[in-house]
Formats: sequence, C-alpha cells, structure tokens
Amino acid sequence: MSRPLETTSDAILQAVDYAIISCDIDGVIVTWNRGAEALYGYTALEAIGSPIDIIMPPEIAPTLKAGIEDANSVLSSETIETERLTKSKQTVEVAISESPIYDGEGNLVGLAAIHRDISKQKLAEKSRRDLAVVGERNRLAREFHDTLVQTLTVMILRLGFLGESIIGDPVAAQQELGSIELLVTKCVEDVRRSVWDLQPQALDSSGLEAAVRNEVERLRETEIEVALTVSGAETVPMDGANKAAVLRIVQESLNNIVKHSKAKTASVYLGFEPEEVCITVADNGIGFERSTRHANQRAYRGFGIGSMHERARLTGGSVKVHSTLGQGTTVEARIPYFSP
Repeated sequence: MSRPLETTSDAILQAVDYAIISCDIDGVIVTWNRGAEALYGYTALEAIGSPIDIIMPPEIAPTLKAGIEDANSVLSSETIETERLTKSKQTVEVAISESPIYDGEGNLVGLAAIHRDISKQKLAEKSRRDLAVVGERNRLAREFHDTLVQTLTVMILRLGFLGESIIGDPVAAQQELGSIELLVTKCVEDVRRSVWDLQPQALDSSGLEAAVRNEVERLRETEIEVALTVSGAETVPMDGANKAAVLRIVQESLNNIVKHSKAKTASVYLGFEPEEVCITVADNGIGFERSTRHANQRAYRGFGIGSMHERARLTGGSVKVHSTLGQGTTVEARIPYFSP
C-alpha cells in the first residue's frame, strides 16, 4: 500500500505551483519539486543531495543549521519574508513558510518549507510608494503656489509701498508693518502645516480618528462651523499607506472648503466599517459645475480632486465628488483596510 501513497504524494508535490523544499538536520536537500526548479533554476537532480546553502545569500548560510535546530521549539509554521539566490546568482524575494519534521520518536530530523516568489508584489509596493512620493511632491508644489508664493508676492508689493511711505507718512508705514507681520505669521503657519502633512507617522502614535479630529479643529479656526461624526471604532489594523490616504483625502477636501467653497458650514463623517473606512466631507458653499471642472483640467488639479482619485485607486478604494453650483460640494471616499 505504501507505493501508491508515495506516488500520489509525489504527484501532489509536483502539481503545486509554489516551491516545496525539505532538508535534513544537516541542511542537505531531500525534496525539490517543479516549483522549486522554476523558482531557483536548479533541477531536482542538481539540488537533491546538495546543501541548502546553494540558494542562501552568503550572510544567511552560516546560520542555517542553528535555524533548523531552533525549529524544534516552533509549534506551528512560521512565515518570513527574505531573499534567496537562484542558480544564476540573481537575488529573488520570497515568502517562506517553514515547519519542522519529526521522526516516529519525536526527534527533529529536518525542515520542510514552502517558498513563494513575492518579487512582483514587492515591485508593485515600491511602485505605489514611488507614486505616493510623486503625489506628495505635486501636492506640496500646489500648497506652495497657493499659499507661500502668493503671500510672499503680496509681501514684496507691500514692502515696496513701505519704502515709499516710511519717510513721508510714518503712521501709514507703521500700519503697513503690522500688515506685513501678519503675512509673515501666516507664512510660518503654512510652512508648519506643510511639514506636518509630510509626516504621516503622526498617525502611528495618535491614530486615524485623532488625526481627523485634529484636521477638523484646524478648520474651526477659520470660523467655518464644522460637525464631525464618527461611526464604529478604530479596531482593525490598517495598512499605513491606506491610513495615510484617508487622512490626505480629508485634508484635501477640507483645504478645498477653505480655499474655494466660501462655505459657512461643513460636515465630516468618518466610518469604520468591517472591511473599509468611509469618509464623507460636505459643505454648503458655492459648488462648481462638473462640466466646467472637466473642461478646465488646471482647475481640476487645483482642487486636488485628481490626487484624491489617484490615492484611492492605489489602495483599491474609490472617491466620488458631487457638486452643484450654489449648493455646495460633497466628497465621498471608501478606502479598504488592506490593499489588494
């Protein structure tokens, strides 16, 4: 009976797409399926009987035996993300699930592992991070153009007026100095806000709800009446990039209210659903026509709507913007806890 069972086991082993590898207590390869051949380039004939060191980067290989012996204390399989070497000495990023192998008497005799190639996944993650960096640069450029550049331009003009009036009209010059001081204070506040916006690590210490509450408090400083509603609790761990996307969308929406809407009141809804976070930001401002927005791509970028859509897309989420002239604007976003 053992032969048919061995044949069936071997067929299953070879049918699996992932690399399945086992080695004995000395690190000698015992099992090497087709998935391992495809991943590392060695045939089963080349690999079986060889030391597992053939796929180990130099800095990892010396610790292998100790790692196998340590597996004796592992009660269940453990998955790690690391690097291995192919036959052509190319580095490949892999996720490895390892389990100890025991004989009939309970003695540790080796280690079995499933190796999964995650190089494409890591590359996609890097691409998302790179796009996020580009998005941050573009957002910061818009911030500087819309705030610092314009404020500094006004300051230059007022300094010119001050130079003309400082002798002939000292009182007017003193008043102008007061106005310039207010502009300088505004510049400092804008820079501080931009720096804070570049530091999403604040989310790690305070949490998403606290960060959104902080943004709402900033809006209240502009004398716009704003109501915040929070539904559910922040109990599900969320990918850092997805959490940052939620905060950025809220920031961009509130920024638009201050700069463009001329609203008197606004509302923010933050909902923690079973699989995603839902955001709704609404105002009673002047609104805009969708046809006008699409016809003027520069205005579209100025409102930051394009960057909001891009942030949501990179997380697997979505953003919808509803606006009518004279009736305000509503931004609705849904961001999953984990990217697909």
